[in-house]
Order: sequence, then C-alpha cells, then structure tokens
Amino acid sequence: MTCRKLKVKQPPIIGNEKNQLLSIISLKDDYEYWYYQQFIHLFINKDQADDEFVDFITLPNFDNSCPFITINKETLQPDKLNGVVLMKKIKEAIDSESYLFLSVDEYYLPSCEGYNKCHDIREILLYGYDSTEELFYVSGYNKERMFGHYDVHLADLVKTLMSIQGTTYMRSIQLTEKSNGTFDMKKFRDDLTEYMEGMRPCSAADYELRGRYFGINVYSFLSSYLEALTRKEKRFCIRSLQVMLEHKKTMYQRLIFLQEQFSLPQIEDITEQWKQLTETFLILRNLLLKYEKTGETRLINSMLSILHDIFRDEKHAIHSLLDRID
Repeated sequence: MTCRKLKVKQPPIIGNEKNQLLSIISLKDDYEYWYYQQFIHLFINKDQADDEFVDFITLPNFDNSCPFITINKETLQPDKLNGVVLMKKIKEAIDSESYLFLSVDEYYLPSCEGYNKCHDIREILLYGYDSTEELFYVSGYNKERMFGHYDVHLADLVKTLMSIQGTTYMRSIQLTEKSNGTFDMKKFRDDLTEYMEGMRPCSAADYELRGRYFGINVYSFLSSYLEALTRKEKRFCIRSLQVMLEHKKTMYQRLIFLQEQFSLPQIEDITEQWKQLTETFLILRNLLLKYEKTGETRLINSMLSILHDIFRDEKHAIHSLLDRID
C-alpha cells in the first residue's frame, strides 16, 4: 500500500497538549464517560521559555489511565535514522493501525509557526502516509496557530529528528476494544470542590506542579496578565484565554451529558448559566485577539470588567451545582 490514513476527529479540547490524543480517543462511542471525568481542574503552567499560562491539570499517568488505548514507546537514535528507515518504520506502524507521536523541532517544519524562527520542541501526531509522495499526514498546530491537519515531507521530518541531541522517542498508540460506561459522581464533586477552593489536587500528591495558582484562583493570574500586557511587561499569548474558554465549554457540555445520562433535571438552570459563561468567555477571547491587532488599552479595561463578572457568576454557578449534587 502506498497511501494510508487512519481516522482522527477534531478533538473536544485544542488548547491543551493532550488535544492530539483526544482526537484519537474521541473515536470511541462511549469516550464521554471517561472524558467528562477529566479536565475539571486548572493551574498555572510554564512553557519552555518559562512564560506562565493557564492550563488543565493532567497528571503524568494521564495517558495510561485511559481505558481506550494501549501505548508502546520505542527509542530512536536520530544519528542512525535516514529516509528509508524512517518511512519503513512509520509505514509499518500505521499499517498495523497504530498512531504515532514524535517530538520534533518546529524550526525545520515549513507548516509550523516556528519554522526558521525558533527551536521549539513539540509533539506531533502522525496518522497517515503517502510513500509515493514521501510525505506524512499530521495533526497539530500550523503556522497560523490553528489546530488542524497538514503534511510533513519525509526529508523535513528526517531533518528535524536529526537536529535533536541524544535519544528521542516514538510513541505508538492503538485503540482497544474496551468500553467505559461509568461516571463517578463523587469524584466529580470532589474534583469540582478542589477547583472551587483553589486547592492543589489531592491526586497530584506525588507529582510536581509548579503553579502558583490552582483552580478558580487562576482568575487572579489572568487579571494580572492583562494589566501587565498594557504595560508591555508580558508578551501577547492567547493560550490562557483559549484554555479558559474550553474549560467553560467542557463544563457546559458535561452538564448536558449528566442531564441526559443520569436524569438530573434539577440542574437545567445551572446548565443555562454555564452556557452563558461560555458565550461570555468567547467574547473575552475575541477581545484579546482584537487587542493584538489594535493595541487599544480600552479593550483591556473592558476585558478586566468582564473577567470580574465571569468570576462572580462562575462561583455562584459552582456553589449551586455542588448543592444540587450533594
């Protein structure tokens, strides 16, 4: 076979590093039972440049905790790779229904934002190949900072892997036949309480989380970031507001799921509140994108006022929800 593509879906979350994994997991019919048990808590993470941003808390065992996939890890020696070896290795994996994750340096990939600009190591998902054209089908962020699909040529992939010093890895992931039709309401309530109280999650006891803010306290970080942006003390980054938007959207969808699966009509009004929170956060994110183009300080002032209202309304909505599911 000279061309093959495995199925992938648009992931329900795109602002988190697990988005590519979710584009595979969401192929399962009952993935929502597992998915809505995740992505409840937030914290302040740091990127490779040590810049802070809002992120979902996903612990190091996140991938292995998913019942729908099996993961195998293979060591790669970049100095021993060439086009023939790499094409054969990737082709064999995809032909056996395995998705591949590779860490690459965006500097060498023309379809990525960091091309010829900065050495930024990111993980990409390979879900297909065309051996005649010597290219691979990839899921990830493109040069427009949009999550989607693009092609990577074999020569560029070899180049970026050869640039990595020392050993690197290739992870292969296969979907299993397992299903998961349970939702732990007590765990959901406990996780939501930790978020509401701004606590470091109990489940993270054995892991290092460097954030200074947890849960709903990330609103304080966002306010400080927006104020610093007007003083040119921080560089522009949409990621925090994108994650916050997806956090609200996921909670809204989670509440609809709970109503449908567990007959919880007593939360209909709270579900509507979360819908409004999601719509308001979309406005907030778009205002920041407008600020990037215009630099108008009045936009930041409007955002700070909106952020204050969302913080108040979200606290009220969570208190109401916790009372209803007690």
